[in-house]
Amino acid sequence: MLSCPELLSPAGSLEALKYAVMYGADAVYCALPRFGMRAAPVNLTIGELHDGCIFAHARGKKEQPAHQR
Repeated sequence: MLSCPELLSPAGSLEALKYAVMYGADAVYCALPRFGMRAAPVNLTIGELHDGCIFAHARGKKEQPAHQR
């Protein structure tokens, strides 16, 4: 049985997260300040991460917070 691929979209802001979810992403990934690996990071605050999680989950989507060690 074939599995369906997941469309994973980056979300550097709460606005980008909402657009990704509304336009068909199955999941979004984002990071808090100091935890992302992007060269020019625009990351979510802890409050935005919480709001984004509620927004994505209410629509049956996943949010994958990124972190580095």
